[in-house]
Amino acid sequence: AGSRPSPRSAVIRPSDSPLWIFQAVAAEFAGSGFGRAKALASLAGLLATWFARSLASQAADADAGTQAGAGLLARFQGLVEADYRTARSVMDYAAALGVTPTHLSRICRGLTGSSASRLILERRLLEARRALAYTSMQIAEIAYMLGYSDPAYFARVFAKATGESPSAFRARM
Repeated sequence: AGSRPSPRSAVIRPSDSPLWIFQAVAAEFAGSGFGRAKALASLAGLLATWFARSLASQAADADAGTQAGAGLLARFQGLVEADYRTARSVMDYAAALGVTPTHLSRICRGLTGSSASRLILERRLLEARRALAYTSMQIAEIAYMLGYSDPAYFARVFAKATGESPSAFRARM
């Protein structure tokens, strides 16, 4: 059994309108000339073809946008991976990538379900968890290693994001 494409909406821009086809259908429908039914069926087929092509073009544009977004996301994640130990903002990463912070977050949210700032935080939290679980470093040392200038702020960020303090996390590990 073949799979059916999922239904989706489409917006047709007025500049792309097949107005001439609708006008031909209206004229043919109002008339009573020879082959009227065949002409109407042909015009309906032409209209269906026009809509199918329009949808295919929109799908291709959407795929190209998704691929471009995936490339931007990969470059962003590469930058985050390279310097998660620094306190860089979404604005810093966006500038490095040549996009606006809003666009970067929109792409991240669209492809991962999380904002750019959340992805940055998650990478830093991953490293914090690793350090807490697998090293004997003091919590303050871990905070400094991850670019936090205030260990208490790091502890608040960690607790808010994970639901437990760094020391509770370490004890649980």
